[in-house]
Amino acid sequence: PIVESLPGDEKAAAMSVLHSFYCWGHMAVVILSTVYFVAIGTEHWQFLPFLWALLPLFNAFLYAKVPMHVLVAEEDKIPLSKLFSAKIFWLLFFLMLCAGASEQAMSQWSSYFAEKGLGVSKTLGDLLGPCAFALTMGLSRLIYGKLGSRMNVQRFIVFSAFLCVAAYLLTVFAPHPI
Repeated sequence: PIVESLPGDEKAAAMSVLHSFYCWGHMAVVILSTVYFVAIGTEHWQFLPFLWALLPLFNAFLYAKVPMHVLVAEEDKIPLSKLFSAKIFWLLFFLMLCAGASEQAMSQWSSYFAEKGLGVSKTLGDLLGPCAFALTMGLSRLIYGKLGSRMNVQRFIVFSAFLCVAAYLLTVFAPHPI
C-alpha cells in the first residue's frame, strides 16, 4: 500500500527495489548473528531471537506513524469471504507459500553445501552460502528495480531462468567444489 500510494508510474521498479531490502536484511541477520555467536558463544543462542524480535517491534511503532492513502474506495473493496472463495487467490497463495519455502530451503542448503563442498567451518559456510544467495537475489532485484523500465520483462525472466538452470548444472556437475 505504501508503494502504491507513492507518486510516479514505476511501481514495479519501486517494488523490486523494496524487495531487495529483504535480501540486505537477510545478509545483515546472517552476518550479525554470526558475530553474536563468535562473540557471545552458541551456548547463549536463546537470547538471539529476543534481540532480533526487537527490530520488528521497533518497526511496528515507526510503521504506525506512516500516513496511508486510501487506494480503493469503500464501495469497491472485496469482502474477505469473496476473496477466500476465489480459486485464483488460493492458487497465488499456494504459489507464494512454495516460493518462500523453496527460497528458505535454498538458503539453508547453500550453507550446508559450502560447508561440505568446500570443507569450511559452519561459520564460514553460513557466511558464504546464505550471504552469497541473498547478495545475488538482492542484486537481481536491485538491477530490475533500476533498469526494469528499459528491460523486456519476459526476456529478463527467461534469462534469469537460464541462469538458475546453469547454476544448478554447474553446482551438480562441477569437478571441483569451488
